[in-house]
Amino acid sequence: MHTDAYPDPRSTPALSVAACLALGIATANALGPERPFAWLGAALVCGTAAALVALAGRRRLVSLRALASTLLLGAAAFAFGGALLARHYAARPDSIGRLVPNATDAPGLAVRLDAVVLDVPSMGSTGSTRFGVRAVGVVLPGRVVTASGRVQVTLGQRAWLPAQAYPVLRRGDRVQLSGMLRALPVKRNPADFDYGVYLGRQGAHATLSVYEASGVRWRESTLGPLGRAVERTRRYVESALVRYVPTEEGRAIQRALVLGDRSGMARDATDALARTGLLHLLAVSGMHVLLVGLLLYELLRGVLLRAGMRRLALELWRAAITLGVLVVYCVLTGASASVVRATVMAAVLVVGNVLQRSSPPLNGLGVAAVAVLVARPTQLFEPGFQLSFGAVAGLIALGPVIEGWLPEGRWRRRPVVNGLVTTLVASLAATVATLPILLYHFGRLPIGGLALNLVAIPLTTFAFGAALALLILAPLPALAAPFGEAADVLARGLVACAEAGDRWLGALAYEGYAVHAFALAALAGAAVTLALWPRRRVRWKAAGLTLALASAGVWHAALRSEAGPRLDVVFFDVGQGDAALLTLPSGRHVLVDAGLRDERTDAGLRTILPHLRRYGVRSLDALVLTHPHSDHAGGAAAVLRAVPVHRLVHNGDNFLSDVYRETAHLADSLGQTRRLRTRAVRAGDTLALDPAVRIEVLGPEANDAHPANTNDASVVLRVVYGRTSFLLMGDAEASSEAALVARYGAGLRSSVVKVGHHGSRTSSAPPFVEAAAGAGCTAVVSVAETNVYRLPSPETVLRWRRACPHVWLTSDGGALWLRSDGERVRQVGWR
Repeated sequence: MHTDAYPDPRSTPALSVAACLALGIATANALGPERPFAWLGAALVCGTAAALVALAGRRRLVSLRALASTLLLGAAAFAFGGALLARHYAARPDSIGRLVPNATDAPGLAVRLDAVVLDVPSMGSTGSTRFGVRAVGVVLPGRVVTASGRVQVTLGQRAWLPAQAYPVLRRGDRVQLSGMLRALPVKRNPADFDYGVYLGRQGAHATLSVYEASGVRWRESTLGPLGRAVERTRRYVESALVRYVPTEEGRAIQRALVLGDRSGMARDATDALARTGLLHLLAVSGMHVLLVGLLLYELLRGVLLRAGMRRLALELWRAAITLGVLVVYCVLTGASASVVRATVMAAVLVVGNVLQRSSPPLNGLGVAAVAVLVARPTQLFEPGFQLSFGAVAGLIALGPVIEGWLPEGRWRRRPVVNGLVTTLVASLAATVATLPILLYHFGRLPIGGLALNLVAIPLTTFAFGAALALLILAPLPALAAPFGEAADVLARGLVACAEAGDRWLGALAYEGYAVHAFALAALAGAAVTLALWPRRRVRWKAAGLTLALASAGVWHAALRSEAGPRLDVVFFDVGQGDAALLTLPSGRHVLVDAGLRDERTDAGLRTILPHLRRYGVRSLDALVLTHPHSDHAGGAAAVLRAVPVHRLVHNGDNFLSDVYRETAHLADSLGQTRRLRTRAVRAGDTLALDPAVRIEVLGPEANDAHPANTNDASVVLRVVYGRTSFLLMGDAEASSEAALVARYGAGLRSSVVKVGHHGSRTSSAPPFVEAAAGAGCTAVVSVAETNVYRLPSPETVLRWRRACPHVWLTSDGGALWLRSDGERVRQVGWR
């Protein structure tokens, strides 16, 4: 290879096709996945034109025929990618999604669904079981209709009732399910995981919730020979692990390693592996395929040679056996992007060996990418696909470059040292290649994981190898038992390594999301520049382009219209609770209430902390708890533990509850270790946090600090910025409202009112609404989609609709993000 030469795309045609295919999928997604026949027609036209150009005779000595044919083939792949995505989202006339009522208009549709189980059911942390099914028919009140499409099913548990035992279901079972059919869920908060989009990318059209064990009836198994073989293999693996691996923790980790099923792992173990960047080791990928497939491929050579086979027959038989085993293993583990990628690349290697032809590794990666994207084009947008292919591309393109920078020496002849250095180089190459993906999806780069890989990768390899030996020797207990013990110790050692690394190296992590296109492009450009570094002239052009992208990102951020001073208020959707985050013009942050915590959820962990991490909020200048009820103060403990808080503001009411007592004790402890200041406020106080913003405390009155009704002691805040104002009522009810009207009158008038007590009948009295509603105001009601309190009151909502042009219910629209420039308040779109 000439060091000044550009990479030749003709040496990796499959990679070029995969790139065009991916670009077409991304373009169709940006434009809207519609008109599949238009995309397909364009693909056929371009493909036909490419064939005609390629077949045309050469009439000139110098011809652009090859270039034109290549460009037309690229355009055909591009259009075909768009057609694949459009077809994925196209709904058939009998699609079950057409039966689903609008999620904002109705709670759901009671149905009896006839379906076939598509996935291995997995149990979540709340005891609910989830799996996908393929709809066959639907029984509605008074009629039976044919339906098609994927449905995501949840077999739920009610928190206030004993846990139910549902029938054991397996992939391929035909079942009848009675429950509530709903549309795919919508994203409720800016930093929430968009579960509805995720399900849509998997091909789901609706969800079904079942809460009665009698609502699940098994009918028959529909599995074919391959499916039955896979299920028998899965049962064999699970029974062998139960029999020979002594501890539940070890069995759960081995199920993740062997079957790709992490549902049985403890949350603490999973979190430790994720925080240290070691969770990828549990994803079934190249290491597993190497040990399962290619090791078998090599062993078969000796076995078949002893059988006296000739070379061609020997190669054909061992290729067929190996590929058959890999296909079964791929289906057994769920056919994730990483295992499909590894299986296809192994198949390319094996077939090339049979034909005695080699293929560049990047070309094999392209073949795998085409196979995955054709099967399900939406894989392109999933982190698993991006990380798997990005890491392997880094190993192929960056690994040799980084290794070439290492000095020569005797250490290369020492197997242990050379192995450690090779592992470190591979980890570094994969990390650099996946850097933009990690920062975009997870906002965290665990740098300490590079060192931990030196221990964790060998541990994982030996743990998986011990599990394979255990499964092979399972019929012989005397031989299988030692491998079961070893598999258990090694698996638990992997978790112990992650937990120790999290304690000692957890601080060695960069945290911050990269979401802007210029920043992501610059990071990707830096990785490409490193890969092209041996090509002297090309590398400087790539470096120049990378610097240009980084500069454009800086200028774009500086020139954005949002760069001026502003006050942002995010009213979170925390179910039947309250939480609002204020970002002041100076960049300081105030959290008013922290949502609900009960036995099923913690708004602090689930909603508030992800938002703070996602938007770079590293500390809170004040946490205001309007009153000590758990639907307002429940998430405070999680926030106090995770984020530095400089000031805790409350109403001074010593309401006795476990949640608030825990918060108070934690605040006392943090007051000594982190110098957290605690302050009880009364009407007339102010919070001096920003000279441009006036934060006034309007309630409670000094003599109302301990009322019989705790809601009436709520801290009431009025936040004034320029000509705009926000009135935050907590759970204040009619008596508090009357006191406010008597004391402040027209001084309550505000641009935005957070309605008190979730819009109940006991709040929002007519005199208060008349006094607080300013011209063009917005009223915000924080309330759950479904709640036993039947909130909000229709009369209260109607009263606010008459007074304010805009009334926002979090039950309908999710979180509301408002932004004030001091002159007017506008809504910020975050979906």
